[in-house]
Amino acid sequence: MERQVFRAEANFGATKSHVPDSSFRRAIEESDQVLGERIQADITEDEKALRLMADTIIKAAQMRSPTVLRQLRDAGFGDEEFGTLTTLTPGRMQCGIKVRERSVRYRSHSSRRQDLAEASVAGLLDPHAVRRIMAGDLDSAFSGDDDEMLRAARRATLRIIAGEEWQPRAMGEYGDWFLREFQKAQVNRAVLKDPEAMGRLDRAVKGQMQVNMQETVMRDPQLFAQAQAQAAAEPAEEEAIEPQSPAEALDRLLAGGAQ
Repeated sequence: MERQVFRAEANFGATKSHVPDSSFRRAIEESDQVLGERIQADITEDEKALRLMADTIIKAAQMRSPTVLRQLRDAGFGDEEFGTLTTLTPGRMQCGIKVRERSVRYRSHSSRRQDLAEASVAGLLDPHAVRRIMAGDLDSAFSGDDDEMLRAARRATLRIIAGEEWQPRAMGEYGDWFLREFQKAQVNRAVLKDPEAMGRLDRAVKGQMQVNMQETVMRDPQLFAQAQAQAAAEPAEEEAIEPQSPAEALDRLLAGGAQ
């Protein structure tokens, strides 16, 4: 639809040569104005349709439609939400439904990649974060390994929610990918209603975070030397009771930092 909207040269900020600065600034302000007006009209129509859909779902839920109730339950609705539905009057809800502009405005794949490149150059994102965003948000992984590890992280997250305990493991740079997927799942609406699933995710986050910290220290000579120095500074009587290797001292240092 956006490509069918006619836009003149002025809508792109193009002006004749040798024009005053005020004319140029005005052209820039009006650039993309036609597209913006069309997007606003689409948002208005979408909000009307969503309000109608919400009224329909409320009415069907109050009539105890098995299909609607199951869909709402799968979406994370609990007893509190169902109780609220029974008190609502279709067509007279005391709330509004807003559509965000970014959910309507089309942004090309190239434009989003350009934003990532600019953020990386500005130092807002490190190259590893750019790779993760490319593989996840843009579905355009730089390599087969990136794609496979992201899929593995998402599968592991689903297994944790389903009842499996996560065993932290060293995965190099991809350890942060698993950690990020675990953290994202913690704000999932269905997980928030399930204390046991939240507990498993919490343990997975803490365990994987500790393993990631261990890997970071092992790769950094200065941090590893600091861990060895702290182990050597322990009281002599404690060393006599429980001798520690550098690896054990490192685990103890990280465990103490996580508390």
